[in-house]
Amino acid sequence: MIAVGAGAEMRRTLGMAVFSGMLGVTFFGIFLTPVFYYVISGFGKGKQSMPEPTALSPQRSNGADST
Repeated sequence: MIAVGAGAEMRRTLGMAVFSGMLGVTFFGIFLTPVFYYVISGFGKGKQSMPEPTALSPQRSNGADST
C-alpha cells in the first residue's frame, strides 16, 4: 500500500485490494460468522419433531403387576 519507485502504481493498487480484503475477511470472521451461526441454528430448532402429548390419566399396565 505504501509503495514508491518503479511499478509503485501497480503495487499500491494491489496492496489496497489485499489490505481491504484482509479487513473484510477479519470483520466477517469476528462479527458476522457467529450471527449467521445463531440464525441458522434457530432454523434447525424449528424442524425438530414435537414431543408426544402426555395423557391426563396414567396409562394402565397390562395387568402383570396390578395390586
